[in-house]
Amino acid sequence: MMGHFDYLAPKTLAEALGALQDRGSGAAVLAGGTDLLVQLKQRKRDLSCLISVGSLPELKGIRKTPDGMLSVGAATPLGEIVSAAGLSREAACLAEAARKVGSSQVRNLATLGGNLCNAAPSADTAPVLLVMEAGARIAGPGKERVVPLEHFFTGPGATVLQPGEILVAVEIPQAPAGFAASYIKHSVRRAMDIAFVGVAALMVPGADGAGAARVRIGLGAVSPTPMRARKAEAALEGQPFSVELAARAGEIAATECSPITDLRASAEYRREMVAVLTRRALVAAWESAQGGAAR
Repeated sequence: MMGHFDYLAPKTLAEALGALQDRGSGAAVLAGGTDLLVQLKQRKRDLSCLISVGSLPELKGIRKTPDGMLSVGAATPLGEIVSAAGLSREAACLAEAARKVGSSQVRNLATLGGNLCNAAPSADTAPVLLVMEAGARIAGPGKERVVPLEHFFTGPGATVLQPGEILVAVEIPQAPAGFAASYIKHSVRRAMDIAFVGVAALMVPGADGAGAARVRIGLGAVSPTPMRARKAEAALEGQPFSVELAARAGEIAATECSPITDLRASAEYRREMVAVLTRRALVAAWESAQGGAAR
């Protein structure tokens, strides 16, 4: 059973920031609540005030900016992101990951900002946003700042958000022509389970079409924070692509992460799955970019 707390529903972002500053460390931002309310019920958090931002227009919606970026409001439900897959190729890549979060009922409540601010290493949207080099737009008292998502997470359940700050939107740069991305999640059950390994891959073919000019690999659930596998990326960039090279990149990615052993899987098994899923994600992205099978 949850303890007693105040519930505030500000009408604007400025009001929400003011309330967050006034209430101090005992307050938390509430959007969809699929994580936060569970934590309160389980007494994992003790709060005196919840500040609802789920209906603030400044934090909702998906749009293309004049400079071609895709801006996704932090309070945008994951279900809306799934429905917006046809907006752009960037949106389609994010929708692929959002579709793998829980059930449709959960996705209709859970928000992109909540999935990121909860800072679970297994967050499904994080690896895809990492390979797309997204940024987190953060509002605080009297100022805004944009932090590369790679630097947004500081540890399990921890982010760079300072007291009085709110994640406003995630901004995804316009990807180069011809890019393709893939996300593969491995979990105990096929649906409604958190990943114990998640891998995203982004490929941009080179001018000759034989190799990749840009490779990005994002890993989830195998380190204290979602991470890029930079050594594996470097092993592929500029090289003629092959399934064998993708497998080698997977082996390198497995050495870059630091998985743990818990009740769900051993660290050794997680490393093995990083290698397997990285190869699969790279091949899937390459085939999508090429419009055919990898050779």
